[in-house]
Amino acid sequence: MQNSLISGEKVNCSRQSEMDLLKAYPILFMVIIHVYENLSIGRIDATPHTWMEHILQFLAGPATAPAFMFAMGVGIVYSRKSTPEDLLKRGLKLYLGGYILNAVRSGILTTIGTTLTGCFDPELTKYLFLNGDIFHFSGLALMLSAVFLQVKLQPIAIAGISLLMQQAGDALLICRS
Repeated sequence: MQNSLISGEKVNCSRQSEMDLLKAYPILFMVIIHVYENLSIGRIDATPHTWMEHILQFLAGPATAPAFMFAMGVGIVYSRKSTPEDLLKRGLKLYLGGYILNAVRSGILTTIGTTLTGCFDPELTKYLFLNGDIFHFSGLALMLSAVFLQVKLQPIAIAGISLLMQQAGDALLICRS
């Protein structure tokens, strides 16, 4: 009797409903929070006032993006299409799709509206078209995973690079403010 948690053969290759739910949760709450933010008459960056706002801000905030990235990572591990080329294509689609979403969601209409009313703001336009979100981040993560797979980096090297990138990101934020 083998006393190992990891099997050498494929086990349970069917669809995992738990993973589907984990993928659906962040998408659902990202849609809900974006609709709420865009239709809200109050300031969305202000402190929530009702119990519903508190719950929504938590479920769509600190709990959503990590769940989305975790589900994406598990999907990479168990996907049949996880070659570096496949990951690079998926990453590019997500990354570019994020910019297309920015344009369709608010960039084009706001730019037309502000131009027609004489209130055109180039900084606002730049923000609306070039703002990064979870789609850009996940696209970059997939592309970076493709590079790591292509060069066959060891997990310890990937962890080290991750820590360096985190420190570089923190340093850039400090320099920006």
